Amino acid sequence: MKKTKPSDEVSAAYTVAGQSEEITELLFHIDNSPLAIVEWDKDFFVTRWAGASERMFGWTAKEVLGKAITDLHLIYPEDMQVVENTMKKLTDGVSSRGVSANRNLTKEGRIIHCEWYNSVYFDESGKMTSVLSQVLDITDKVEAQKTIMDSHDRLAMALQVGNEGIWEWDQQSGNVGFDFAFHQMLGYVPGELPLTAEEWFTFHHPDDIPLMRARVDAYLNNNEPYYESEHRIRNKSGDWNWILTRGKLVQQQPNSGSHYFMGIALNINSKKEAEAELRASEEKYKSIFENVQDVFYQTDLNGVITEISPSIKYFSDFNRQDLLGGSVFDLYNDPADRHQLVEELLKNKELRDYEIKVKNKGGDIKYASINARLVFDENGTPTCINGALRDVTERMLVQEAMREKEELFSKVFQTSHYAITITAALDGKFIDVNDAFTVISGYTREEALADSAVGLKLWLEQGEREEVVRQLKSGKVIRDKECLFMTKFGNVIIGLISAQIIHIKNQPYILSSINDITDHKRAEQALHESDLQYQTLANSGTALIWQVDENMVWQFFNKPWLHFTGLTLRQAITGKWSDWVHAEDFEICSKIFDRAFAFRESFEMEYRLKNQNGEYRWVRDMGTPNFNSNGDFIGYIGHSFDVHSHKQLLESLEKKSTELEVLNQFFVGRELKMIALKKEINELLREFGREEKYTIHD
Repeated sequence: MKKTKPSDEVSAAYTVAGQSEEITELLFHIDNSPLAIVEWDKDFFVTRWAGASERMFGWTAKEVLGKAITDLHLIYPEDMQVVENTMKKLTDGVSSRGVSANRNLTKEGRIIHCEWYNSVYFDESGKMTSVLSQVLDITDKVEAQKTIMDSHDRLAMALQVGNEGIWEWDQQSGNVGFDFAFHQMLGYVPGELPLTAEEWFTFHHPDDIPLMRARVDAYLNNNEPYYESEHRIRNKSGDWNWILTRGKLVQQQPNSGSHYFMGIALNINSKKEAEAELRASEEKYKSIFENVQDVFYQTDLNGVITEISPSIKYFSDFNRQDLLGGSVFDLYNDPADRHQLVEELLKNKELRDYEIKVKNKGGDIKYASINARLVFDENGTPTCINGALRDVTERMLVQEAMREKEELFSKVFQTSHYAITITAALDGKFIDVNDAFTVISGYTREEALADSAVGLKLWLEQGEREEVVRQLKSGKVIRDKECLFMTKFGNVIIGLISAQIIHIKNQPYILSSINDITDHKRAEQALHESDLQYQTLANSGTALIWQVDENMVWQFFNKPWLHFTGLTLRQAITGKWSDWVHAEDFEICSKIFDRAFAFRESFEMEYRLKNQNGEYRWVRDMGTPNFNSNGDFIGYIGHSFDVHSHKQLLESLEKKSTELEVLNQFFVGRELKMIALKKEINELLREFGREEKYTIHD
C-alpha cells in the first residue's frame, strides 16, 4: 500500500517551543525511554521518531519523518500481513489499544523481534487522528525461547507429528502470540487471532475454561513437569476444534510472580472423534460382552488348567486364581465327558458348539457350549488345548421349556374340541389342522393339507371369509365371530371363529379356531320356542305367574298378573312387593318367602293383593325353586290364584258353624236339665213307695 508524502504541515524536526514545563519533561522522558517511540498520523505516516527508535532500527528521525510505513522497509515481508491486520483493527476502531508482535528489519537489514504497544487517539467525532506505538526489542527473549523449545524433548517430539502450532503467553503483559502454523491449524490468517489472553479466552469453549485454569494452577503449584490441557477452540468456520496444548514455564520475572509460558498446540479432532467412536464401540461390545460372558481357557493334555479368563467367575462362582493349576475334571459333572471331548479333539483337531454339563462352585449343574482346538508344536505334537466356553444354561432351559410348551400346544391342539387350523395368510392354504377339524368338517387331514379353505368351499358365504381376512390383515384380532360353514357332506354348521395373524420364520399365517355351536343354537332356538309356548300358555290362563332370579330380582310377570294389578311390566319389575301386599299380611309373607328362599324349598301362602281398582283381594301364592340344566339355583317361579270368593265363602260357613254351635249348646243344656229333673222325681216316688214314672230317655 504505497502512500504519498504528507503536506508541509509535518515538520522534519520536532520543537517543544511554547509548551508547558510538564510537556517538556514528558518529552524528555520519551526521548530517553528504552523503548522506541513512533507516532503515526491517521494514514500511518511517521510524525514522531523518538526514544530508542534510532538505536533500535538504525534510522534517524530525519530519515523517517513524513514517510509511510510501507516506504520504510521496516517490516519483515512474511509478517506484513500480521501488521496490516493490526493496522486495520486500529483504523476500524475495534480497539483503542493493542499489542502485536512481529519481526522487523533494521537499516542494516538485520532481523529483530519486536513487541508493538499501540495506543489510538480519536477526535470528538470518533475518527482516528493518530497512533502512538511503543516498541520493545524482544529479540534476545525470542532467541532464548527458541533455544529452550529446541532443547525440550517433549516439545520436539510433538513438533515432528505435524498439524501443530506454537503459542506463547506473557502473564505480566497479558500478551499472547501464535505462529503461522497455529493460525493455519484453526483456519485463520496471521493477525486474525487476538493478542491478549483476555480476548484469547473468548475463543475457548466456556465449559473448558475452568479446567484450563485449574491445569495451569496445578502445574505452577505442584511442580509438574509440564502443563497440559485438552480443550475446544473456535476455528475460523465457527466450529469447535479439539486442541491438545503442552507448555512449560520458560521464564519467570524476578520477585513479580509473573510467568512466561511457551508451548505447542496439536489438533486432536481426529483423536477425539476416534475416542468417541471407540467409546460407542466399547459401549456396544460391552453390552454384548455382558450378555455373552464367554470364558477363555487353556489346559494341558492332562487337564491341568494353565490359563483361564476372569469371566469364569460369572459362570461358575470360582475365581480365576482358584482354578489355575487345578484339574479341569473338577468342573465336569461326569469326568467321562472330558475323556470323550479329548478323543473328539484328537480325531478332529477342533470342536465347534460341543455341549457339556459342568458344575459350579455350589455343585449346581450348568450347561456349556465349547469351541476348542489342539495346539501343536513345531514337530506337530499336540501340546495343549485352547478353548472358549459359553454358558448356555439359560438357552438349554428355554429350549426345554419350549419343548414342553410345544408338547403342551400339540396336546391342546389335538385334544381341543374346537376345530383349530393354521393357514397361509396369502393364499389360505392349510398348513396344519387338528383332529376336531376333521370331525367337524368331515375332511381328512390329508385332504385339508392338500387344499385351502377356498378350495374346500369351507365357508358358506365367501364374503364372510374375505371380511375376516381383511380385518386380520389390518391388525385386528377376531373373537367369537358367528359364521356359517359347509361340511364335506353339504351340512351347514354354525361356528364361532376366533383368529389372529401369527408369524413363523417371519412369514404371516392365520391361526384360527372354530367352535361348532350348531347344537347349541338349535337348543337355543328350541328353548326360545319353548319360552314362547310357555309365555303363551302363561298368558292364556287365569293364574297370576311371576318369576324372580337368585338375587330376588323380579324377572317376569304374565299378562293375567299385570291385568289383575293394573301395572305395566316395567312398573312391576321395578316395583316393591310391599307396595302390592296388604300391610297386615306383608310381615308373615316375607318370613315365609325368606325361609323358603334360604333353604331352596317350595312354599304356599295366602295374602291380600291390591288389584287395579285399589281393592285388596285374597290370593293363594305357591312358589317353586327353579334350577337350570346344570343344577344351579336360578330363582323362583310362582303361581297365584284369586281365592277371594272362596275365602269369603269359608268365612260365611265358619260364621254359620259358630251360630249352630251356640244353638246346639243351648239345646243340649236344656235336655240335660230335663234328665236331671226326671231323676229327682223318680227318687221322690221311690221314697213314697210309688213306682217310678219316668225313664231316663223320656
